[in-house]
Amino acid sequence: MRVNWFFFICFMLVIIAVVFPQICSAATSLTGTTGLVNIPTAYIIPDGKMALGVGYTNKEYSLRGPKYKQMVYYATVGYFPFIECSFRISVFPGRMDIGNYGSDKDRAINIKLHALSESHYIPSILLGINDFMGTGLFHSEYVVISKSLHPPIINLLDIHMGYAANLIRKSKRSNMSGVFGGVEIHLSEFLAVIGEYDTEKYNAGLRIMPFGDKVNIDIDVLGMKYISGGTSFSFGL
Repeated sequence: MRVNWFFFICFMLVIIAVVFPQICSAATSLTGTTGLVNIPTAYIIPDGKMALGVGYTNKEYSLRGPKYKQMVYYATVGYFPFIECSFRISVFPGRMDIGNYGSDKDRAINIKLHALSESHYIPSILLGINDFMGTGLFHSEYVVISKSLHPPIINLLDIHMGYAANLIRKSKRSNMSGVFGGVEIHLSEFLAVIGEYDTEKYNAGLRIMPFGDKVNIDIDVLGMKYISGGTSFSFGL
């Protein structure tokens, strides 16, 4: 019932969004793609820009958990006005890889294809694939729609809804499978509050932007219990 109410609210906000349209900026998630805490959004990094960042996931929700925490180091680049590519290395400190050569690591490449740009009445629509090469630990394909609005009370509100699956390849444990969605409430140009459902659990976060869209600092609560977070720096190429 809680999930149904969550998506009902998101759906209603999308409808309202056509009344208060506003173009929003993109920020990276804990996994390096533009998104909220874990989920991707239908926005991408602008053409010719790059974001470098790191994300920390508490061991309880690490993909190698519950014994090992997860550190993600990434570089995300905007190619042309409609493609985003993210290169990611995930490290699980304390878990030795095969041969005991150091901490277990996983490499992944993520692609986001902007299918339709947001306009006054139409939401942004995006197709994406995570970890399409390598072990497939983070693999998923998804479609997501996003819409932004500018209501009178707050600075800006972004709404996101999508669906993720594992059709191209199967993995033992995907980080997304099913319906997901979330909202980002911009209280000012320097501060935003995030809430999402990532197909498995509810997450919340605080996004701090001390230098506008150049630096993002995220403080997140996964499963509404465990502290995680990340930071990123973006610049033009």
